[in-house]
Amino acid sequence: MQPSSEGPRPAPDRTGALSSGIYLWASAGYFASGLWLLFVGYPWVALEQAVWASVFLGLRALEIQGRRAAVAIVALAAALVSCSRADWLFGWESGGHYYILAAIVLVLGAESLAPVLKFAAAAAAAAAAVALWSLAGGQAGTLALPRPWDSSLGEVNLLGAFGLLALSFCRYTGAVLAAERRLEESCARIRDIANTDALTGICNRRYADELLRIALRIDIDRPPIVGMIDIDDFKSINDTYGHECGDEALKAVCMRLQGGLRKGDILGRWGGEEFLVIIRDAAPAQGLETMERLRRLIADAPIETGGRILALTVTIGMAVGDPALSVEAMVAEADRRLYEGKRGGKNRVVAIAPGVPLAVGA
Repeated sequence: MQPSSEGPRPAPDRTGALSSGIYLWASAGYFASGLWLLFVGYPWVALEQAVWASVFLGLRALEIQGRRAAVAIVALAAALVSCSRADWLFGWESGGHYYILAAIVLVLGAESLAPVLKFAAAAAAAAAAVALWSLAGGQAGTLALPRPWDSSLGEVNLLGAFGLLALSFCRYTGAVLAAERRLEESCARIRDIANTDALTGICNRRYADELLRIALRIDIDRPPIVGMIDIDDFKSINDTYGHECGDEALKAVCMRLQGGLRKGDILGRWGGEEFLVIIRDAAPAQGLETMERLRRLIADAPIETGGRILALTVTIGMAVGDPALSVEAMVAEADRRLYEGKRGGKNRVVAIAPGVPLAVGA
């Protein structure tokens, strides 16, 4: 298990589409009411409704451009003016004030507005609605509507306001879910950064240690095998060619080591030019074969980096896990085998385990 090389794919954010839907709903409502008013004989009021429909279409265009703060305030003001006028024209029972409630909810959920401005605008709108109720509550309108429209207009407007509230609820729910997804993605990226060696892109020491502890705890029947790998005479590369060349050599060695491991095996950078490899679900002899394969991957072909050809070798110390051993004891055992290999001439694998030889290699 290596850290992910790519962050999680961002989930699509559909809150913008829902916001556009709210303004389209409002615009369609004004347009439909304009046609109806034209039908019942009030062409000049129908023209007003067409103007409001155009206003909300313009607000949708501004919303698409990202001017959400200004759009929310203008939408609230437009709702206050147009709905107050509707109540004045057709009476309180016509229900124009229902849309003011929907507009207040829309403003309260506008994530683009600062909290102070958001609540100030909502409070002002609520105060205006209360003032409208105190002045016009229960009053008849200045225009008379033919039957049965005079008694059903309030129900129609109530349904329209509920439609806006439903769209607003979907929008805010979508915004919350999108925020949760962004938080999860950020946490995953932070976790990946915390677990990854910045130079090589493999597990860092902390994460490799954690994965080894997990493997020792759950792989009781077949404990993991650990290999401590050290690049031989690596200091001379840094001293001769510089640290930039040394870094490129480390990355090249890491890529070769990864190419010699199974999918479930783990490679981590332990520090400097040392790597820790964890082999799971394998017999000791299989573990030794894997370590020898890794050694040969490095030794059998030189590494080209920065126009230089580097003939590198590695020495590997191998230890077989035991549920009775701690992680520290297991790593120390592999480390001792590693330094036995260094003293024995380098470019070799040293292991002490039942059924495997003491050393293999050059």
